[in-house]
Amino acid sequence: MKRYVVCGLSNRGLASFVLPLLDHGDTVAGVVGPDRARVKAFNDSVLPEGHERLPWYAPSDFDRMVDELAPDTVIVASPDHTHAGYILAALARDLDVISEKPMVTTAADAVRVLRAERDSKGSVLVTHNMRYIPRHRKIKRLIQDGRLGRITHVALDYHVDVRHGGSYFQRWNRVRALSGGLSVHKGCHHLDLVSWWIGAAPEQVFAYGALNFYGPDSPHRPRDASGTPYTGADLYERDPYYRAQAGSGAFAFAEPGGVRTGLYGLAYEHQYPTDTYLYDDEIDIEDT
Repeated sequence: MKRYVVCGLSNRGLASFVLPLLDHGDTVAGVVGPDRARVKAFNDSVLPEGHERLPWYAPSDFDRMVDELAPDTVIVASPDHTHAGYILAALARDLDVISEKPMVTTAADAVRVLRAERDSKGSVLVTHNMRYIPRHRKIKRLIQDGRLGRITHVALDYHVDVRHGGSYFQRWNRVRALSGGLSVHKGCHHLDLVSWWIGAAPEQVFAYGALNFYGPDSPHRPRDASGTPYTGADLYERDPYYRAQAGSGAFAFAEPGGVRTGLYGLAYEHQYPTDTYLYDDEIDIEDT
């Protein structure tokens, strides 16, 4: 039976990896990440009965974790910009890696990982959860069975709603240095889907993008008569976007000053210590 260690106890790490592995009878030996309190909360309130509490290790203790836990595979489900560091550390110890998409956020880091994998006994597998959506699997079967004939052209036009789409601009994804922008973090799904559906790899990839709705210069950002943006409670009261979505769960905090929680009621106080909003100055990714 393989032993797994998870880097990043995120919503994705929990729902797609830790809990399914435990339910399947596999061994999750520990968690690596900066949020010790979240791991403790998981052990106290979410860990299924009959399983030992998961030990926590800081990112700087990765090598000590490997020595003490002897994992076979390292699962990386942390914020995108941290993937390369965990992957390279695992490959340096000849461990297999399962990385949540995107593998990395820059071409330079992709080169580093590919070279490290070549020199390691370990391998890297990148997961794309959108392949498992029933309608996407149905499309794959239709193409494989020849029901659609010979595929000569594919057009994929993908839109996210205001709830899920808006959520990117209240998370770390909204900073390009942390996510590569949505053309990387989100767009990799769609590139993967088309390649998987038709069984072909792209010869060239490029992208255009713009920031039209969200961010500090949004034409929808509420401002007073002098043009100064509203802040705090005034912003919430005067923003028609917020009022229209009230009660929908579209916003990270139920009210200003609230604590963000993820799946299973686990708090994200380390990752999101302050309120975030759709028009914050740090937003520098594309929404179009």
